[in-house]
Amino acid sequence: MNLGDDLLTMVVLNLEGEIGGSMVLTFNEENAKQLAASLLQMEPNNGPDWNELEQSALMETGNILGCAYVNAITRLIDHELLPSPPYFVRDYGASVVQQALVAQAAARDTVLICRTCFHNEDEELNWWLLFVPSIALRTAMENALHTPE
Repeated sequence: MNLGDDLLTMVVLNLEGEIGGSMVLTFNEENAKQLAASLLQMEPNNGPDWNELEQSALMETGNILGCAYVNAITRLIDHELLPSPPYFVRDYGASVVQQALVAQAAARDTVLICRTCFHNEDEELNWWLLFVPSIALRTAMENALHTPE
């Protein structure tokens, strides 16, 4: 996965509070337009601009995926997490992910980023959900996964 070379369409959700983080649903332009068209039951918009309905369809997809992810993490760490409303952005993926990783990189020598890939039957789609926890959330997840010897 190369995030830096192409302009990507993304839906971003931030987890509010001290135990937070970011979730970034990334698409290449073609896959984003195809998903929006499929959700809206219309032909793909081949123009460079996005209308509000197309953006809303992608943001709702990000919201549904993000909430499912947040609910699973909430159960893991036994601490309620609150996702922000999703927002739509078109930017270079490396730039967005770099902003999400700054806090982890400043506090530790290693960073944690989780990537979920999506497939349609046997075909890998060109979209991913990236999860970047804050240091506090990363620590809570590590503690929850640690089993006493």
